[in-house]
Amino acid sequence: MSVYKDQKFDSQYYQDNRPTYPESLYKEIFSYHKGERETAVDVGCGTGISTFPLLKYFDHVIGTDPSTKMLEPANDLKEDFEKKNTEKTIKFSCSTAENLSSVIPADSVDLVTCAEAIQWIDTEKFIKEAYKVLKTNGTLAIWNYMSPSFIDYPKANEIYEKFVFDDERYLGPCWPQPGKSIFQNFCKDIKVPADMFSDVIRVDYVPMKNNEKTAFQIARDDYTMADFRKNISSWSICHIWQQRYGSEGKDIADIFVNELKEEFGWTDDTKLRVEWGTFYILARK
Repeated sequence: MSVYKDQKFDSQYYQDNRPTYPESLYKEIFSYHKGERETAVDVGCGTGISTFPLLKYFDHVIGTDPSTKMLEPANDLKEDFEKKNTEKTIKFSCSTAENLSSVIPADSVDLVTCAEAIQWIDTEKFIKEAYKVLKTNGTLAIWNYMSPSFIDYPKANEIYEKFVFDDERYLGPCWPQPGKSIFQNFCKDIKVPADMFSDVIRVDYVPMKNNEKTAFQIARDDYTMADFRKNISSWSICHIWQQRYGSEGKDIADIFVNELKEEFGWTDDTKLRVEWGTFYILARK
């Protein structure tokens, strides 16, 4: 997505205010994985949130992202890692998901991951590229967290939908297509070709609808409006809105948060129960 290439985009702020992924998700992936554990590639790696945890399981990890700006925090963390570790390696490459095989040799890696990035890329092209670079029995793992749900305040979820997707005054027009429809549709349109991959599984978790927990849970019972404001300020679509409409001193994060505060009497410190919708796909070459 082009906004992540914008040198004004605060990638360190993004790194500091995005959720991380639970160890249970990685354990699920590696329980499924039947191939070797030599090399993993994290596509659309951004600041490295999903990349560094792979070092627990693989000797060599490569993160790829089309934005040099997003890779700046990742490379800073890489330097810190290398000071303390000599047995394992991690590196980052500026490249797109659709051209993965231009920087990764064919049949050379054991795992390809794509975390919280599938809505920004050409899914069909990416999956074909993942197939090229994976070894036989290698694993493709795709996962996303979706919109947060305020568990005790259904109307807050309606306000969220208005601001993020529906109301033309707010963030809806800032979404690139097909990213918006992919995200709103819970990534249901992602298809893994049966002639390339086998043993495909998909697991969804929809808050307030699914009773059974999955390996991929992101939940807080102490989430505050201050936390929420920091998170939404890191969104790419908020960055786009500010570029288009923020010249008059308006801040979309403040507009969003203030409506929730006024509606429910919340303060910056009000603690709320929040869960994120999640999904993951695992497939074997």
